[in-house]
Amino acid sequence: MQKTLFWKRLAGKEKADVEKAAAEKLRLATQIDTQQQFNKQFESLVVEHDRLLMIFLKLV
Repeated sequence: MQKTLFWKRLAGKEKADVEKAAAEKLRLATQIDTQQQFNKQFESLVVEHDRLLMIFLKLV
């Protein structure tokens, strides 16, 4: 009886650990995706800034 209970608890703990690891992996993947989107937007902003700066310098 106690051995069965022990194995059930161990299986429950392992399942919880796997679920926790999966949630962390999903959180990190989402964070990486968000960072990549930010980087693309920032790069576009820098390119636009450079383009506007060149236009301004031509006017001056």
